[in-house]
Formats: sequence, C-alpha cells, structure tokens
Amino acid sequence: MAGRGTGAPVELLRQLPARSASLFAWCCDVCAAVVARAADNSMNVTAVATVMAPGLVRAPPNEQDPVALL
Repeated sequence: MAGRGTGAPVELLRQLPARSASLFAWCCDVCAAVVARAADNSMNVTAVATVMAPGLVRAPPNEQDPVALL
C-alpha cells in the first residue's frame, strides 16, 4: 500500500507547494518545542496530536462528525 514505510512522509512533503511545506515544518517545530516542555505544560505527544490533528486534516465533504476523523 502506498504511504507506508520510512520514506512516505518525505515523499508526501515533496508533493506540497513550498509555502505549505514550510508552514507544516514550522508547525512540527512548534509541536516539538511544546512536547520538549511536557514536564512543565502537561502537553505530551498524544495531547499535542489531539489538539493539532483536527486542524491539519481536511474532512471528506460528506463527513459531519469531526470525532470520526480521530
């Protein structure tokens, strides 16, 4: 199945327009900085993913329940 394996994320990023790839990289940097301070802010990887994922994924046009995407 396409999209599986180590190189898949890099290949997906290469398909993005430069501005979108740059913005996504910045979001990843911010998320990493937040997770690095998890002992201070209680935002571990799971918490950050829960907060950020809905804004990074476009729902199919017929999907009415945002929780179904999780």
